[in-house]
Amino acid sequence: MTTSVKFLSDLKTLGNKIVSFSDNETRVLIFLGFSLDSNKNKTSDKSMGEKLLSKISELVKENPETIYKKQAIFISNLPTDCAEALESFKAEVDMPIYVSFQSGDLYSSSNETGERTNISNLRRVDYEKEIKIGSFTVNFFHSDQKIINSSVIKISDSNGHVFVYFGALGYSESSPEKIDHWIQKLANRRADLLLLEGADFSFDNPKEKKLSQKEKDLIDNFADKLGSNHLVAINPDLQHILVLSALEKAARNFGRPIVWEKNYSNALKKFFSDSKPLTLGRDIDLPEIIAYPEDYVLQNSYDNLDNLKDFYKPIYLQIDGQPLDDHDSSYKIRRNKLNDLSAEFLDLGIFGQTGRTKLIKIVKQINAKLTIPFDSPNFEDEVALLKAEGLTAKLPEKNQDIEFQ
Repeated sequence: MTTSVKFLSDLKTLGNKIVSFSDNETRVLIFLGFSLDSNKNKTSDKSMGEKLLSKISELVKENPETIYKKQAIFISNLPTDCAEALESFKAEVDMPIYVSFQSGDLYSSSNETGERTNISNLRRVDYEKEIKIGSFTVNFFHSDQKIINSSVIKISDSNGHVFVYFGALGYSESSPEKIDHWIQKLANRRADLLLLEGADFSFDNPKEKKLSQKEKDLIDNFADKLGSNHLVAINPDLQHILVLSALEKAARNFGRPIVWEKNYSNALKKFFSDSKPLTLGRDIDLPEIIAYPEDYVLQNSYDNLDNLKDFYKPIYLQIDGQPLDDHDSSYKIRRNKLNDLSAEFLDLGIFGQTGRTKLIKIVKQINAKLTIPFDSPNFEDEVALLKAEGLTAKLPEKNQDIEFQ
């Protein structure tokens, strides 16, 4: 049977990515979350779900059984925006949603607060275990050791075609074993299609630092601020659990512990059994931090920005938490709020952490017959760079079909 690969969303924007692999009877979807407006009205799940569904009308059919006998969604990792999107339209999507065990653990740790809706059709699977969905076989590979829940997804059809997607990577020169492992696994048969999440291509940095140096710089810069008498607030990415642990240890060693929101402290305890993070509202209340701001660091996500309004000139350290940059409209809203508080804003993030040179090296090792940038702030430049390296690359449009016979 012919496999049709179809992009159900605009590839020229960040987030909002759905790609379909289908034949006459089966459809497999790779899902890359939504660039949800962080300032959205959370009081109406129905209206948010309708908004999301309107963006991906191809995903949900009134009677999907009459079109495909089997369907499934696969997610390489489960960031907050992706989870919120799934929660919003889960009642409309009657199909299993597959994630790795580590993505499932990260999601369940945030769900222990009771603030999330349970996704009943979420399925956790082991790395490298085959999952059969009709005529398709799907495998997860652990993409690297730095982003603990990030996976490579390999899809094979009944004709032997191989399709590969990989997302965020944390390539480490000192320990590249996981990346080398899955590249070797993919070398058994040349991939017909590589979907590349290449955020690093948007960063023009010819003097790329090693990831280990970036992480050291981040922790050193964080530690440099711990001597301030002003409140130090941080906004890290929940997925970068190893970074959270390093921040926690640095703050403890200094004697100025971090007070975490519940989902963050739950994640730390889930992945590091010896960790004893302080939890806001359980171990320490906000009035105590207001009274003694020099004694604590406050982890502060976008939704809780108002917690900073009673602090005098707080120091706000952005560490890859959402909103990440000005591609998200809420980024400007946050900056304006922080300006109103006379806050000092510093971006210490390591987003784009693999580096353009390393990413091109990995793509050339995979050497797919066709490479398509799947999520990047600068697609045209990325395609041009890939072509300059002798690779076949292109950027299709929304709803364009690519057929493999």
